[in-house]
Amino acid sequence: MAYDRRTILASVTAGVTVPLAGCGGSELQTETEIRRDELEAEHDAVVQMTDGNDFVPETVTIPVGGSVVWFNSGESEHTVTAYENRIPDDAEYFDSGEHESEARAREDNGTGVLRGGDTYSYTFEVPGEYEYFCIPHEEYSNMVGTVIVEEQATATDDTS
Repeated sequence: MAYDRRTILASVTAGVTVPLAGCGGSELQTETEIRRDELEAEHDAVVQMTDGNDFVPETVTIPVGGSVVWFNSGESEHTVTAYENRIPDDAEYFDSGEHESEARAREDNGTGVLRGGDTYSYTFEVPGEYEYFCIPHEEYSNMVGTVIVEEQATATDDTS
């Protein structure tokens, strides 16, 4: 059976496996893994949001100017919502609903929800630690995560 990209992405949350091209059919990869690989090619880090109400991985480290994409690989609805007081002072607030503040994101609980297969990405321009959470699963599941943004080391010419 032939699989095209549209078929694979449409059923990403079904957990079906498909043979990898060129692998003789001996290795199988789920649609979620295929989608994750595609997203990893475009971003510095990929964080999956699962039906277990987790961010996987919980902590990622990227360079300044790098991007993170959150990918809902399950059926549960999730948000990506920054803790406003747990991001660097010079950083802009971010959340999957594009709100101007954490308070506004909490008020608009249904806005910015990512359903199965949905993604949200953000580019981080200020170094530091950014803590975030999922509004529907923060309190009872402790669905929280951290992005660490590091300055890139500059090469020095040691000719002494």
